[in-house]
Amino acid sequence: MTRPGGAVLEFRSGGAVPAALHGVAFAPWPPPDDWSLAAGALPLGEPPLVPAPGRDPAAGAAILEPDGRVWIIDPAKGFGGYAHTFPKGRIEPGLDPQRAAMKECFEETGLGIAITGWLGDFDRSTTTTRLYLARRLGGSPVAFDPREVEAVRLVPVVDLPAWLTNAHDAKPVAALLQHIATTGF
Repeated sequence: MTRPGGAVLEFRSGGAVPAALHGVAFAPWPPPDDWSLAAGALPLGEPPLVPAPGRDPAAGAAILEPDGRVWIIDPAKGFGGYAHTFPKGRIEPGLDPQRAAMKECFEETGLGIAITGWLGDFDRSTTTTRLYLARRLGGSPVAFDPREVEAVRLVPVVDLPAWLTNAHDAKPVAALLQHIATTGF
């Protein structure tokens, strides 16, 4: 499938995967035994994550590729009313937001990531979610947890408004597009 801005790639559990993309192999990525000690966090000087009243803290990431595309997921059975969204989830006890984002991204995309920046904190239906910018270190986009995700997609950033149509994704998408416009990616 091709959309304005470049090719969209879709990955499903057990499907085919190219050998590499941008010099980074698609191969099994061993997650850390203890996510609280996982490498890949970055000292950003970010403020504490303070959830809005009645919301849980959550974290996730916009995983960017050098060609102007970003990784998104299709939650299983449209969980939370999302057809497509960024990989994210609630922060488990003992994890800081960056490592929680790394863990959630691995579980939902099969990709190992490194944090490269902080995009912002966004109120969603039941969480206040800290979204980071990240780059892919390895992994395989077919090694996600199929109980949580139906497909992983690589989508041009410029096409995100057409893909991430849940109202809770509007502010994160706008923030990412503004970041891209300001920094060039």
